[in-house]
Amino acid sequence: MIGRVEIKQFQQINLDDLFFNSLKQDYQEFGEWFRRKAEKEAYVIYNDDHSLDAFLHLKIEENENDSTIFPPLSNEKRLKLATLKVADTGQGNKYGEGLLKISFDIARQSQVNYIYVTVFAKHESLINLLGQLGYEHYGRKITPNGEEEVYIRHIPKHYDFHEPITSYPFIPSIPSTPVRIVPIEAEYHSLLFPASDLQGAIHKVDNYIPASNAIRKMYLAKGQNAEMISSGDLLFFYRIKHRDEPGFAKYKSAITTLGIVEKVYRENVDYFGYDGFNKIAGKRTAFSSPELLKQYNQGRRIMIQFLYLLSFGKGNNVNYQTLRENQIISEKGYWSFLPISNENYQFILREAKVDDSYFIN
Repeated sequence: MIGRVEIKQFQQINLDDLFFNSLKQDYQEFGEWFRRKAEKEAYVIYNDDHSLDAFLHLKIEENENDSTIFPPLSNEKRLKLATLKVADTGQGNKYGEGLLKISFDIARQSQVNYIYVTVFAKHESLINLLGQLGYEHYGRKITPNGEEEVYIRHIPKHYDFHEPITSYPFIPSIPSTPVRIVPIEAEYHSLLFPASDLQGAIHKVDNYIPASNAIRKMYLAKGQNAEMISSGDLLFFYRIKHRDEPGFAKYKSAITTLGIVEKVYRENVDYFGYDGFNKIAGKRTAFSSPELLKQYNQGRRIMIQFLYLLSFGKGNNVNYQTLRENQIISEKGYWSFLPISNENYQFILREAKVDDSYFIN
């Protein structure tokens, strides 16, 4: 599947792929290092001609000293982005974000104290992406290959609702901002959140779109209730059963995903017009360009930029029946975007069996 992340052992990956040429040029020992890693794993994305578009290798380190890094790194347990590259052919597809999301999840599961990466200054697009995701410049690494920059991403201890990216990928135990339920149609849900599809769903993803990989995604809305959404709000995404899907809506319509709002754009405040609307949306929505224009013309001009925190996974989604039985939503009336209580927030996460490693205060 084009755009899907796969896990491969190094020995299953073709070192002669042209993808690796720049790495061989930058690191004289790369070929030897690659062969030594034969049984280690990497996260890879292939393109339609079966050559590599993206590659990530991670390494957990503890009590390791690297005398080539200045100032010296703390010896605390840490995660190293040992190799991260996106090919020119993969640019614009949010592959970098998709791979970095994996690294954040591994860091959370492994309970490391920080993540770090070394990168040559010439790789400006990667450095910009790291900065957008909360990495900070730390120092330099000096080897026979030259001088690299060192960037560090600290693991947060407390949740920051004012700047949610600094708390990513964690979620708050007790929210101090509103929690809302946001509806999304099945076909767009599958594109935006491919990891959260329900069993038996008819909308499957053949090729991922850029928004499928993105950490930052965009939801388009309209209406009085949507006007109330603001930065820091937590959003439960509620997948609406498609009419052609087998089964009952009370079981197939469900909350599958949690996100947090970073920013809200409103045409009556930000005065962006369609060109600005299209530019802000970029490749972060589930819509093609013609569909985006249609959404704009239909009045969906509230643009909600949010961080994709987690999907619950098959078997853990919280369906309409459960929400109704526990009086979280009403059978009648328009409840979309309206806030729910902290108790109901915690109930949904318990029902979804969200791992304790996600929570910080």
